Amino acid sequence: MRIAFDTLLLGRVSYEGFKSFWPTVADDDNATPAQREVSRRDNDIDKVVISDSLTADGTEPWRHTTRIIRRADAHAQIAELKRQGGRETCNG
Repeated sequence: MRIAFDTLLLGRVSYEGFKSFWPTVADDDNATPAQREVSRRDNDIDKVVISDSLTADGTEPWRHTTRIIRRADAHAQIAELKRQGGRETCNG
């Protein structure tokens, strides 16, 4: 099965967990090839984070691929993202 997407939607806690682990795995010789590929994709993909407490300073090293949406704006912003379209394929 192949799944392709261009945006990852996360809450703050999940986002912080991802960024505390995945950014450096792409260059880790001890990581499996699958882990290195996940890391490369996580580093490149756009990330939308729903949070009232996260700031741009808290997005390094993914500052250029992260957009923060406040909880009060989340419903409308996510609806707008869906309307914009993008990659959404699943090949089995």
